[in-house]
Formats: sequence, structure tokens, C-alpha cells
Amino acid sequence: MSARGESVAAWNRPIDELFLVATKRAAKTGRAPVTIAVGDGGNEIGMGRVHARVVRDVPHGAKIASVVRTDHLVVGGTSNWGAWGVTAHLALATGRDLLHTPEEEARLTRAMVAAGGVDGLTGAAQPSVDDLPLALHRTVLRTLRELTTHLMMRRGRTLRTRGKERA
Repeated sequence: MSARGESVAAWNRPIDELFLVATKRAAKTGRAPVTIAVGDGGNEIGMGRVHARVVRDVPHGAKIASVVRTDHLVVGGTSNWGAWGVTAHLALATGRDLLHTPEEEARLTRAMVAAGGVDGLTGAAQPSVDDLPLALHRTVLRTLRELTTHLMMRRGRTLRTRGKERA
């Protein structure tokens, strides 16, 4: 279900079942994988942790609210930003440059639109995410990359990137 309350089944395979099966298996065996999700609008896997809030506070909430819970939920202004935050943390933990560049973000976003992708909130075939312009996403990504580099330097380390170091 999209944030607009429209089915996306024709384009996306449902993977909710993977998380639900893991929960059922854990109940039987006492062992479960750790599950992590990133969401922003309530329709994403993991947002079942905040189901009642989504139903109450999100447009179309009663229709789109996910019931799938995960062990950990990262909520961002957009799911992209939340995922980038997780990636930045992994970069800090590993000392590797894991975040893509703002230029790569622009190329990927434009390629998705060219392939028929649309903005999840507006349904428009435009280079935006959740009705926010590509330029804003590039700025957020650039800032996160700069912050990650700054924190690594404060720790006396540099990020390793494709055989190089980024200072």
C-alpha cells in the first residue's frame, strides 16, 4: 500500500511475510533473527510498532498502517534519510565510506523516473521523494557525508573508500 492508500502490488512483491514468518518461527523455536526497519509514513514494514499512532495521526492511516513489527525501527523525515542515517552509523563503525554521493543520488533518482518510477506521495513522475525536491535530498546527503567525515576525523581516523582515504 502506498502512502496515498493505493495498492502497489503490481510493482512490489510483498515481503511482509518474511518478517511474520520469522516471528512465528521464534515463538516455536525460541530463536529469532534481529529485525530492523526504516519508515516514514506508516505503511512500511516495522511501522507496526507504532500502528495506533499511524491510524490516529497519518492521512489514510487506517488504510495504510502496517501491522508488521520489527525489533528496531528507525523513523526518518523520509525513509531514505533514515536509511542514510543507518548507513552513516555503519560507516562510522567500520571506518568505510558507505554513503553514496549527492551526484549518485541525482543519477539514481532520475533513472528511476526514466524507468517509470513516481514520487510516493504525489504519484508524479518527477525527480522528487515524498514531495521534496531532489536538491533538498542531495543537500541532506551531502551534510550527512560531511558530518560522518568530521566525526571520523575527530576520532583520528579517515574513511576508507574504494582503495582511497577521504579526509
